[in-house]
Amino acid sequence: MDSIIHQHPNWETPYFASIFTTQLGKNLDGYDETSDRMAELVEKYDGFMGMHSARDENGYGITVCYWKSEDSINAWRNDLEHQTAQAKGKTGWYSEYTIQIAEVKRSTFFKAV
Repeated sequence: MDSIIHQHPNWETPYFASIFTTQLGKNLDGYDETSDRMAELVEKYDGFMGMHSARDENGYGITVCYWKSEDSINAWRNDLEHQTAQAKGKTGWYSEYTIQIAEVKRSTFFKAV
């Protein structure tokens, strides 16, 4: 599993996490390019703190984005380019997905020296 981690040990709680789990479908035309574009675009959003992302060899993936507020999550959800990507996800890229929003009340960070 590949992993991208952009987490900082000094994040102040509470903050929010949007958890996006997916199963890739069969029609992946344009998927990689759009996924890269969404990762680039989301970083420009006010309130975006970072993300973790991984996908296994069977196409099951999870992306967790961290946000300062629910308003920040809603702004991202309503982004027109993001909405276009969401529509493509529903019509072919994913055979199924879930989105969950959670409030992080406590967080511990460790990094080996």
